Amino acid sequence: MPVISKQTVYFSDNEWKSIYDACNVFAHEEIQTTEHMRNLRGQFNRAKMIKDNRIGKIGEWGVTWAFWKNEIDCSEPDMKIYSSSNKSFDADLTYNGIDLHVKSQCAEAARRWNASWVFQKGGMGRGHVDPILHSGDGEAIFALVDEPRKQVEVYGPIDLNVLRENLREPRLEHLKKTKACLYLEDFTIKANATIV
Repeated sequence: MPVISKQTVYFSDNEWKSIYDACNVFAHEEIQTTEHMRNLRGQFNRAKMIKDNRIGKIGEWGVTWAFWKNEIDCSEPDMKIYSSSNKSFDADLTYNGIDLHVKSQCAEAARRWNASWVFQKGGMGRGHVDPILHSGDGEAIFALVDEPRKQVEVYGPIDLNVLRENLREPRLEHLKKTKACLYLEDFTIKANATIV
């Protein structure tokens, strides 16, 4: 089993409020530019889409703080809203000149379905394919966002080749044609490790 490092980032009440509020505003504004495409993919629960967006952006902030905690220079999450035609699968963050792709999941979903991160592998004519599934350099890092506890568990980073070698089908039948997943259970966890 490949090894993955784990760190937990704890936020104070004030830090959490600032990050949560900014990410919540971002999620509500971002959905305006993606809702149509998500509907074409069969996603219609607007509240869930907004929550997923918020969780994703909080996860990026958690990863950034984990790097800062380890005194590693890391870019801040991009809080800009892009039109649908200007969206991309570019890396979410960079550190030490390395592209870093961040994937996030809420702790509630992890408890229900096991910790896993989903990648777009096909849209059946209604979406894009995440290019890191097939090629590219850089690394991936994973965030498990626990909103009630005001914390983010950060797993990784791992090389994209390791990511690609460990992808599996989703457990949910309706996702199998369009998604690929990375499951935390397929890794040995090295807890409280320093990000390298």
